[in-house]
Amino acid sequence: MDLQSQIDQIQKKIERHEERITDVQKTVLNIARERKSTKESEPGTVGFGEWIMALLFVVLVVLVLVLIGWVF
Repeated sequence: MDLQSQIDQIQKKIERHEERITDVQKTVLNIARERKSTKESEPGTVGFGEWIMALLFVVLVVLVLVLIGWVF
């Protein structure tokens, strides 16, 4: 194999990888759009992180009330 044919093969491989990268980028953008549209269409849903924060807040309030009742 001469040098030019090796260069041509490498260029073809690079082009195929660029096509794959473009396909992956399009897929990621489509997924992001779907998630965004899903979040906008369901404004009443609450995420897991928000449930955790609410639970921690309730626990904190209960602990403060217990501490106040214990001190006074």
